[in-house]
Amino acid sequence: MNWIDETIAQYYRWLKDKTAYTLNESTQWARISTPFVGLFNDPVEIFVKKSDGGFLLSDDGATVRNLSLSGVDINRSLRRRAWAENIRYNYGIEVDGDELVTRATLEDFSEKKHNLICAIEDTISLEVTSRQNVSSIFKEDVKQMLDDMDVVYTADFPAIGKTGIHFVFDFQIAARKTETIIKTFGELNKMNVPNFLFAFDDVRDGRSKLTGKEILGLAIVDDRESDPKREFVSAIESRGVGLIPWTGIDRPEYRSMIKAS
Repeated sequence: MNWIDETIAQYYRWLKDKTAYTLNESTQWARISTPFVGLFNDPVEIFVKKSDGGFLLSDDGATVRNLSLSGVDINRSLRRRAWAENIRYNYGIEVDGDELVTRATLEDFSEKKHNLICAIEDTISLEVTSRQNVSSIFKEDVKQMLDDMDVVYTADFPAIGKTGIHFVFDFQIAARKTETIIKTFGELNKMNVPNFLFAFDDVRDGRSKLTGKEILGLAIVDDRESDPKREFVSAIESRGVGLIPWTGIDRPEYRSMIKAS
């Protein structure tokens, strides 16, 4: 087993060890506590119940409720509402009142659970729009930068990993010899960094075999308000993924990472 296989195996063990559940015998709803951190530094929880021969998964409305408590009302902003709808569309998530919900079979339960967690994570990121000095969502800034560079890209790029899980990356740039998969980060944290590294590791080999190209990973991080923590930067770079701080986006070495050959 090489070091990459071992780090992925460690991630799987971490997911298993840090995941716990309780079952309410009267309602038959199971509460699953995940190792990912929510808006208020609490574990992200999802709820599961058998329904119509399959499973119903829900966040119990906690995502929207916690955003509201932090000053972000999705429904009062056309832009935030459109962004939230796009997130749900990318992950196949529905809305029931304020709840984020999805349905699963036994065969695709793991994938649907993963998609719900990703949708919760991305929706939580809308909290950054409550800051008065943020004029636009960071992903839109990166998109505008790519347009200004005349880069041909695919936004909201879907890919299937070797585990069979569907992932959606912010951008994909296809060049003659390489394919670059890009994830934008308003900030790096304990939730989004492992998710991205897991997703990239899961799709890299399959994409390389499919396209015959070298598959590159690239994280673009908004560091305008604060520097990303070194532990997260090191984790990304140790997996062979490039990282560009937004404040250095005009430097030639970073531009060359975007315009790969």
